[in-house]
Amino acid sequence: MKDYSEIKELILKFSFLGIEESKSTGALLIGRAPHIAESAWLNRLYSPIDKNEIIKMEDGISKKIPTSYVDFLTNFSNGLNILGDTLCLFGYRSNYVRTVDFSWQPYSLISFNKYDKPRNSTGEMLFIGSYDWDGSLLYMTTDEKVHFCNRDDSTSLFIWDSLSSMLISELKRIYNIFDSSGIQIDDTQATTPI
Repeated sequence: MKDYSEIKELILKFSFLGIEESKSTGALLIGRAPHIAESAWLNRLYSPIDKNEIIKMEDGISKKIPTSYVDFLTNFSNGLNILGDTLCLFGYRSNYVRTVDFSWQPYSLISFNKYDKPRNSTGEMLFIGSYDWDGSLLYMTTDEKVHFCNRDDSTSLFIWDSLSSMLISELKRIYNIFDSSGIQIDDTQATTPI
């Protein structure tokens, strides 16, 4: 199991603005964000899942999930959302109930890999995340590297050597373009890596 302590510390950066656990889903909600909406939170971590949900996702997409992402989903968080949806990692979504408390679930990894992937994606790509700025995507390849691409074209525009190096560098980079309340300092600046 990977040590996620540095990543957790970064995600908890806004805990001084409040922290709460969803009674229905177990999601950890960090940093109240009334500037977004009355019940909005800046960061969201979802309860880790077990091997049964991993199997359901792998069956749903007809491919294996890379080992490091399985470790992340089962030992740290079933996906996440950073600064609203600035950066999201996908996970297992058990239902689509629309009440506020039940809605604290990640975006579906199955949906993004079955229906919403770019036109030129290949079988070795697993789409694991997105950026709300322009819908650009993150995907992992069988060598466990993480790639950044446009939403309609899977050509790799940037590569990280691992999931943890991507998360640490992206959290630090994104936090530098938001203030201490989680408000983007310059809303014309792209929040994507390039």
